[in-house]
Amino acid sequence: MKQTPISVMVVDDEPDIRFLLRVVLDRDARFAVTAEAGDGNQALSIVERGCPDAILLDFMMPGMDGLTALPAIRRSCPDSKIVMFSAVSSGSLVDQAIELGADLFLKKTTKPQAILDALLEVHDLREAN
Repeated sequence: MKQTPISVMVVDDEPDIRFLLRVVLDRDARFAVTAEAGDGNQALSIVERGCPDAILLDFMMPGMDGLTALPAIRRSCPDSKIVMFSAVSSGSLVDQAIELGADLFLKKTTKPQAILDALLEVHDLREAN
């Protein structure tokens, strides 16, 4: 029996980053990028229409940044796994993201396979609960 792919929303203000993440995710049949957003406001608008299984959420974006959007996304999508994804990774920022509802924090320098592995790990944690 074929398993349904993990639906993922990619939120990043850089179109090239969104494109690269889409390519990495779409090449693996276990994932399906179902939405993209360029900032926190767009992400909130998207999740009002339905929640993906996982959200890759950039921290620094113009308009509403990821840390500001995080609590509202968490309220709208309590079962979605939220992975903060940022070039900035100070300990206090990571702690703040986790306190606000992120399930995991990855640096943008994370290798593509490690991103896939992290999404599978947080998805499996959700499935176990």
